[in-house]
Amino acid sequence: MLREKELLLAEKDKRNEDLKQALLLIESNLPTTQEPVEQPVVKKSWQFWKK
Repeated sequence: MLREKELLLAEKDKRNEDLKQALLLIESNLPTTQEPVEQPVVKKSWQFWKK
């Protein structure tokens, strides 16, 4: 029973390491500077007094 738990913990640790590696790979492919996306100003026809 103890051996089974040790195997499960080892599998969990390996899965965590795999996920960490995948996250590092994804982060390395992200652009270094993120430019904020500006939403265009949408005027509704009934808001003619707003600029």
